[in-house]
Formats: sequence, structure tokens, C-alpha cells
Amino acid sequence: MRSWSKRERKRGRAARRFAVLAARPKWQARIAQAIGSDEPALRVWAAVLDDAIAALRGRHPQARTHGACGGLEVSAEVLWREAVAWLLSRDAEPLGTFESVCEVLELPTETVRRDLCALAAEHAPPPQVPAEAIAAVA
Repeated sequence: MRSWSKRERKRGRAARRFAVLAARPKWQARIAQAIGSDEPALRVWAAVLDDAIAALRGRHPQARTHGACGGLEVSAEVLWREAVAWLLSRDAEPLGTFESVCEVLELPTETVRRDLCALAAEHAPPPQVPAEAIAAVA
């Protein structure tokens, strides 16, 4: 029986995250392929996109509730809004923009953007009621 290295197990876990999605578009298969790639640049940019997808779903590992102890407290809503802003950016020039990541990973930018916008709409946080409105009622 073959013994898997820690690196191979980590790549396998990351690639399996996308396998659980029903009706998986081809671009998601490309991300899973890039995560398992031997090329570090592809793995990094696939991880950036994977991070944005986790934030759009509200399941980002850095999201904390207001009672979290230690470290930086970031709400899932803030991470969701940042991911949406990054997703909707149209600048292809600077490194790390949505369009440049899609270009490096050889993904169809508009198709991925459309699919991720649908995901963002599905997992949008509930609207916040301003504190002034609550105070006015009380």
C-alpha cells in the first residue's frame, strides 16, 4: 500500500472540496487541477480564488463572531463584501485582481464571474438595520 506524503494529502483535501459540488462547471475542475499542480504560481492563484469562494459562501476560515478571543475579528459579512468587490473589479492590469487570476488559471472570466455572482447572491448576508433607526423606534 502506498504511503501518501503530507503535501499530497493536503492537495487531495483541497481538490476534494470542489468534488462535492453538484453540477460542477468546467472552470471549477480547472481550479481543482491547479490546486494539485506542481507549479507554485498556479497553486497560489487557485488558493486566492478558493479563498474568495469560501468568503462568498460565508464559510471563510478567518470569519469570527464578535465573541472570538485573540487575533483579528472579522465578520463573515465583511469578508463577503470584500470578495464581492474583488469579484466585480474590472481591472486586469495589477497582479491579484479577479481578471488577472482568471487569466493565469486560464479560466473564462465572464463565466466564472457570472457563476460566482449567483453564488454571492445566494449567500448574501441579511441587510443591517442602522442603529439610528432602532433608536428612533425605541
